[in-house]
Amino acid sequence: MIEKHHSINYGCSSFPHWVIKYGFVILFNVTMWGCYVNSLKSLSSLQATVTNFSTNFLTSGLAGFFLFDESLRYQVHFS
Repeated sequence: MIEKHHSINYGCSSFPHWVIKYGFVILFNVTMWGCYVNSLKSLSSLQATVTNFSTNFLTSGLAGFFLFDESLRYQVHFS
């Protein structure tokens, strides 16, 4: 007699990965807006906007490079 083993997979593969991705998007957006609002309390609106934009730009580029192995090229355009 051959015994059948019924395996039930309760690991991460049964949980949709898009839920995690959208959760991170929402978490990072809430964090970004919280930092922006807090910086508006101590800086002018122009300084807070420029600081927020530059921080988001740099961290997005670094996250793409380190987490997703994206290539970062330096481009110079001459007209």
